[in-house]
Amino acid sequence: MFMSNIKSTISPKSIAIIGASSHSQKVGFQILQNIQSAGFTGEVYPINPKGGEILGLKVLKSVAEIKKTVNLAIIVIPRDFVMTALAECVAADIRNVVVISAGFSEINGEGKELEDKVVKFCRQNDVTLIGPNCLGLINTEIKLNATFAKGMPEKGAVSFMSQSGAIISSMISLSDSAQVGFSKIFSLGNKALVGEVDLLKYLYDDPETKVIIGYIESLKVTPELTELLNENTKKKPTVILFGGKSALGAKAAASHTGAVVTSYVAIKTYLEQTGVILADNLEDLLLKARIFSCCKQVNGKKVAIITNAGGPAIATSDAVSASHLELAEFSDETNRKLSANMRSEASFKNPVDLLGDATAIDYKKALDIISADKNVDAIILLLTPQTSTDIVATAEVVVNFNGKKPLLASFVGGEILTTAKELIEKAAKPCFSYPEEAVTAIRALVDFSTESESVKITTAAIDVFNSGDEKPILKKFDLPVVSYYKAQNKTELVEAALKIGYPVVVKVADKTAHKTDEGGVATNIQSEADLIKAAEKIGYPVVAGKMIKGKFELLLGIKKDGNVGTTVLFGTGGIYSEIYGDFGYAIAPLTEKMATDLILSTKIGKILAGARGQKVYNLEKLSKLVCQAVTFADNYSNIKEVDFNPIIVTDDSYEMVDVRIITS
Repeated sequence: MFMSNIKSTISPKSIAIIGASSHSQKVGFQILQNIQSAGFTGEVYPINPKGGEILGLKVLKSVAEIKKTVNLAIIVIPRDFVMTALAECVAADIRNVVVISAGFSEINGEGKELEDKVVKFCRQNDVTLIGPNCLGLINTEIKLNATFAKGMPEKGAVSFMSQSGAIISSMISLSDSAQVGFSKIFSLGNKALVGEVDLLKYLYDDPETKVIIGYIESLKVTPELTELLNENTKKKPTVILFGGKSALGAKAAASHTGAVVTSYVAIKTYLEQTGVILADNLEDLLLKARIFSCCKQVNGKKVAIITNAGGPAIATSDAVSASHLELAEFSDETNRKLSANMRSEASFKNPVDLLGDATAIDYKKALDIISADKNVDAIILLLTPQTSTDIVATAEVVVNFNGKKPLLASFVGGEILTTAKELIEKAAKPCFSYPEEAVTAIRALVDFSTESESVKITTAAIDVFNSGDEKPILKKFDLPVVSYYKAQNKTELVEAALKIGYPVVVKVADKTAHKTDEGGVATNIQSEADLIKAAEKIGYPVVAGKMIKGKFELLLGIKKDGNVGTTVLFGTGGIYSEIYGDFGYAIAPLTEKMATDLILSTKIGKILAGARGQKVYNLEKLSKLVCQAVTFADNYSNIKEVDFNPIIVTDDSYEMVDVRIITS
């Protein structure tokens, strides 16, 4: 709806500033000053009822006085006058507006009501509205800084959208030292009309934008957003820092799944599954913007390290392992060439240690040989400044490297390395101060280059689950849930145990989330006397079932979110599941392959697959079970959460010992 309007909003040829001021401490002055100092060459019209002159420009009393076409209006006036200003813009045929003014939905009450009126008016009059309560926008391509942020960023290929104006100001300040240049910057503010979907549509099609980064505090998931991300995130890197994680944490939860699958976990899982790269903090956001400005693809996760010092190489190797990357194993041909061309004292295994007196020629020889190895996907070149190190000459080796594989340099040290680092950065190649940063950058490249299962768009369920029909319904979906018999007294309990056969388990009949914590479970009961004793301790009514024994316990959880949809949780189960924290997540619906990948993303999944010579369990059967459970939950509109915990792993089966279903 807004795509073409966003293009003219961010690339105006003429601008009206409604609320321009002659007072240097006011935003209306600062925005006008920024527009002038950045070098914008289009027409600029300051608007203020007092008239006069500001920064050498004649001040008009109203937009009605402008006799030429105006592409963009920036409104910087008290909120109660914004509606009047919008009406004057429409009368003057100005259809693109940025509202800097605050005091709208961010303070609720009257502000929310006024914002709703603004949105309604803009929709009715085909006005593209950015804000309100925003910092403004920047387009370095046309030297436009229509914000009140201090400074103008360097021109580059990264475009940035942010819900926080302060974050934009900080990123502009940090970007120079981080060697990141920007193409376009949008301050979203309250996102009253233009939001992430509108901006992403524009930026994915913008040829000047090579990388998209964002800071977001709230995100409305829609089929349009899902389709947009699925189609584009593997074509153009999209990196998001999601703020407000703690506010999206779990409240008192009625199930293990409810406690673990918070709103943030759901949105994080959704974004990752659609191919978005997540940043942990502002520093990480800038680092990933930096690497994607230089590189895009990597063919795999096998890393080679070339160094002139053992300690940093060991630290880098540790970081490679922690990031789930691999140290490349060199081919016989590479080993032979290294042995023939390098000094005998050097270490030719990966990491390749050229020793402290390594020359630039040594680095070049090693780099040429290793980059030709098919077993190597990416290379980290480490340098520490030692007395015999030719720092600048080694930097030139990095600059002149033209191989297709990503080469990430890390020159570890202080001021003595400045000239060399600048030389590398000017060649549009990354040079990091710490080797761990280079590893993080390779991990981001691997994530971008790896195809992920997209999030599928589904239709809402219409059936309603009746808890009274739980057993036959679960059986209908082929879910192997252990049967329990309810007993109101000792006589009924003894009869139930005879039907089941010892050993048995007895539980409190009330479906409490944490039965063990509350003394509501007695396991491995071998006799009638122990059975009666356990039931009296728990308190009637109780339920009794067959005692299932196995080596492992699993947790399968399903939680529906009104925003994201259905999140599936799999991991180590039992009473300590939340302490172990061994969980993987996916957004439903799942294919069996997706279910297998989910299982293998966890430590318990790797054990079931035969890690360290363990017995190999039937993962195909487990994957089908996961899919059946998800299909069951998604079939009923009133199911909010399902908790299968534990699922006991026996030699040849998976037994769902306990299930908790929470309905709306």
